[in-house]
Amino acid sequence: MISLLFRLAPCAIIVAAIAAALWFFADHVRDQERIAAELKSTRQQLSQAQMALARAEEVARIHRAYLQQAEAEAERWEELANDLQSMEGRDAPLSDFLGTAAERLYSKRTTSTSDNNAATNPSRSPAPLPWLPRSNPAQ
Repeated sequence: MISLLFRLAPCAIIVAAIAAALWFFADHVRDQERIAAELKSTRQQLSQAQMALARAEEVARIHRAYLQQAEAEAERWEELANDLQSMEGRDAPLSDFLGTAAERLYSKRTTSTSDNNAATNPSRSPAPLPWLPRSNPAQ
């Protein structure tokens, strides 16, 4: 019996070595498949991240253009305000005619504006025009 074991031992060792080699090869193939699936997934995530980055860059470009436009507009308003403030005579009083017209206009607005009919509301009637003598060049 021992002689049989000695004769079969090299075959058993060879069979065990072949089984171990097949086991390691199958494990290696499974690892390669897992790594290939992870690589595919990672590439998809990378492409999605690159698209998101491209969109963010476009949004940033548009935002910078908007900010530049708003800054230019603010500068124009500032120049306009400076021009208006530096105008000569900006605080000059109105002429007598414009002062009277403004006084009549604003004093009428303080009264009730619900009835604008001059026939029913004499306080809303237009102010009389100043009387001017007729000048006839034929006379």
